[in-house]
Amino acid sequence: MAEAELITQIPSANVVSIMGTSGAVGESRLTYLIQQAHSIGHSRNLSAKADDTVRRVATLFDVMFAEPAMAPSVKSLLEQLQIPLLKAAMIDGAAFVRESHPARKLLNELGRAGIQCRGDVAAPDPLYRLVEKAVVAIQDQFVIDTSVFEQVLVDFNARFVLEQQRQQRLQRRQQQAREAQQRSDAAKGLIREHLDTVLNGFLLPERVLDFMHGTWGHYLFIVYLKEGKDSETWRQGLKTLDYLIATLRLTQQDRRQKVLPKLFAVIRQSLDSMGFDKCASDEQLQMLGTFYKELPQVLQVPVNEEVSKPSMVDQPVQSISNDESVSLPVHPSPDTRAVDYRRQRVLVGKQVDQFKPGLWVMIRERDGEQNKAKLSAVLRSDDRYIFVNPVGDRVKEISRSALIRAICSGFVQVMDAES
Repeated sequence: MAEAELITQIPSANVVSIMGTSGAVGESRLTYLIQQAHSIGHSRNLSAKADDTVRRVATLFDVMFAEPAMAPSVKSLLEQLQIPLLKAAMIDGAAFVRESHPARKLLNELGRAGIQCRGDVAAPDPLYRLVEKAVVAIQDQFVIDTSVFEQVLVDFNARFVLEQQRQQRLQRRQQQAREAQQRSDAAKGLIREHLDTVLNGFLLPERVLDFMHGTWGHYLFIVYLKEGKDSETWRQGLKTLDYLIATLRLTQQDRRQKVLPKLFAVIRQSLDSMGFDKCASDEQLQMLGTFYKELPQVLQVPVNEEVSKPSMVDQPVQSISNDESVSLPVHPSPDTRAVDYRRQRVLVGKQVDQFKPGLWVMIRERDGEQNKAKLSAVLRSDDRYIFVNPVGDRVKEISRSALIRAICSGFVQVMDAES
């Protein structure tokens, strides 16, 4: 029987892994392939030509498996092509020497793809599955017709191109997501810094702070993402906030009432331009109008009444306990409570930024009841914190600014790890 006919009788799937054998892998592989050539009971030696073919096939796999970037699971998968490649080499003879031979081209393509595979057998990636599909196709279909390698190669290349395109799209989306997150973090940082500056020393009702941190802060956030910090819309948004705070310093109510309608009109137009709910905007502006109307008409400290200067926001305003209006401000030099509160907000803000899921807090309700809750999730994209009770039910979802105020006012207390 001719050696080519002999080798074709070896089953394509008759392969044993030698990746874990001791000694030189190349010598082990060569010995294994020679044994396979004699596996059907012939004891005669192989001819020099056949011996050279066996050695060439063994070398192909040794070179490919010497690549350190290829995962062991991928090597074990490609190792199953040893016998099909040996059969193809024995059948085609001299043609197999050329790298353009379909069997060699397929092995090269599978090797290049295998380097890119993660190789996680428990959760293989799509590329691993693609290589596995080609290996199984060769084992199932190849007997003596080497054109099978060409067919599998064409199918593999087509699928490989599609998979590469899919991965490139995925990488682009991931990169875009990272860039978007960076822009989001930058926007929130700038807005937070500006709000801390213009609210320097002011102790305002929570409903007013919610508008400035929440509604107007969200408006500025959208403007930053859409148009950037160098846009005129961004600058006007910051200036509008400055004017809104500066009106707190006006000493005469009639002067304030002349400024506010125009200022509220700008706010309403700005919110409408970004698709904010008109009814909600009207309610908030009505709330702000009531708040400013209830401000005292005369301040105890002389101030500059020009609203156009954001520097007018230095004077603290102390809110009263019923949260409906604000009391007469006092000069900051004898009264350091506002300064202390501002410093406390900065310190607590840094602490809140370090909060991670699993943190336990004690939440004190306005009726005095205290409930233990655990931080379940931090939504960085929305700057919101979600708390659940000990049995896992959601009990509070709160913004970063509101959480800082709650901690400063004692309504939320961070618990020790031992508590």
